[in-house]
Amino acid sequence: MFRRRRPRNRTELLAQADRARSRGRLKKAIAGYREALALSPGDPAIHAKLAPLLARRRLKPEALESFALAADGQLKAGFTDRAISLRRQAAETFPEELSLWEELTHLYLGRERRADAVAALLAGARALRRPPHREIGIQVLRRALELDPRHVEATLLMARLLARCGRTGEALPLLDALDGRVAGSTRRRARRLAFRLSPTPRRLWRWMRAADPRRGLVSALALALALGAIPAGIALMASPDGSLLGLPPSILAGTPFADFTLPGLVLAAVVGGSTLAAAVQALRDAPSAPRLALVAGLLVVGWIAVQVALLGSLSPLQPVVGGLGLALVALAWRPR
Repeated sequence: MFRRRRPRNRTELLAQADRARSRGRLKKAIAGYREALALSPGDPAIHAKLAPLLARRRLKPEALESFALAADGQLKAGFTDRAISLRRQAAETFPEELSLWEELTHLYLGRERRADAVAALLAGARALRRPPHREIGIQVLRRALELDPRHVEATLLMARLLARCGRTGEALPLLDALDGRVAGSTRRRARRLAFRLSPTPRRLWRWMRAADPRRGLVSALALALALGAIPAGIALMASPDGSLLGLPPSILAGTPFADFTLPGLVLAAVVGGSTLAAAVQALRDAPSAPRLALVAGLLVVGWIAVQVALLGSLSPLQPVVGGLGLALVALAWRPR
């Protein structure tokens, strides 16, 4: 008597399935959409809702079929952009299915959207960087490079994937060809990757020649500071009385520190660690390098300032180290 009336038409079935989907009740939502499809076979709108749920339930064959029916239905109705969106959703859900990328590329080219096709293929290859799908990623990238042979990111990613598959002999010619037609940071990236794949003196020299002088100076300064801070900090922790560095414990009188353990930890981990990270990132030409160098330089200057404020002048190296920290800050402030 009080049982809820079962929905009898398509609209009610879809509303019920939509509610189940919004509440995370995937099994009930799938059953509702399938029931609605029984009343409206092949309805692309219903398949568009059903396909992602089937994928989440790991029902791959059924999900692929629903994605295909949804996209084909939109295409027959003249809604090509909707079909492209569905094909791309399917390809991103199952990136290991090479045929999905081919179908998506075909649709993009039909709309004269070559650049979008290349971007989609590149995104797909990035999703296939890890084993066991790297070989499929290489095939996806080959298609992207057929459409745009001079695409920088596709070329670099192709070289990485080839190298990870043990095909360095195929990767290096790609990088050498890219090197010959680009300049600036892109050339540095190509030469750095070539050196990583084939660490010969010649490739190291080519990479160093392409280095940005400002970033090279940042790397050298940061590395010099790290090589001073890390051993000194370790020495202070190893001899909390300061004997390894010839520092008398009496200089800590009036400071919050009973011995040199904590200052040594800060010097090695914070000051030394930050400058070493800045040096590595600058050498790699990473986008984060200027910010890291700025932070590292400020930490060096702060370390010297606190040292002088608490302990006074201890060594003629203090102004030198402080000056190097200020130089690092100045170089990082305007990295280009």
